[in-house]
Amino acid sequence: MPRSQDAKQWQPNAFEQDMIDQIANYAVIAERCSAHLRSLNIPGVKRLWRRVQADFMADPVKYPSALAQQNDIGGRRQFQLKCKAICFPPKPPTSPEE
Repeated sequence: MPRSQDAKQWQPNAFEQDMIDQIANYAVIAERCSAHLRSLNIPGVKRLWRRVQADFMADPVKYPSALAQQNDIGGRRQFQLKCKAICFPPKPPTSPEE
């Protein structure tokens, strides 16, 4: 389907560009993690995954599991900050377990 002239001329504002950049960063991180996981042995990954799931389920404050309601600006911001902390830690992980 051809793009409209408006779509061809659209330029994102600062907020939209920031959102585009964040989505691109998450996509790159996900692809790198996925490639790394594919290089590991499957039984080891399954054991690690069970441990991560147990840790995730045990601490809902540390790891968000769902977005806040649309009108909960504070909750949505907290969710975003937690996701950034998980995906972009201040100290990069040195092993798959981290």
